[in-house]
Amino acid sequence: MKKLSYLAALVMVLAIVITPPAIAQDLYDCADFQYQEDAQAVYDQDTSDPYGLDGLPGEAYAGTQGVACEELPQRGTSSAASYSWCWDDYYGWYYCQY
Repeated sequence: MKKLSYLAALVMVLAIVITPPAIAQDLYDCADFQYQEDAQAVYDQDTSDPYGLDGLPGEAYAGTQGVACEELPQRGTSSAASYSWCWDDYYGWYYCQY
């Protein structure tokens, strides 16, 4: 019974020691950033791209190599349409694109 307790303690210690490097590999993804420049700054710190910001690690990628999270908007630009409240005599107030 004592050996089983030691084995359980050893397994827990190994799990704690081995787990942090695995977690560190998935620290960031593109959803963590609002703008492409922010993702690019993280990518530029380690261009081996451990987080997969320039496409999935180990897979062929059709985007521009070395550019992180190309789908994100850049500062000063907006890929989203502008919306506002509009009035219509029949429908009343509604959220419309302009």
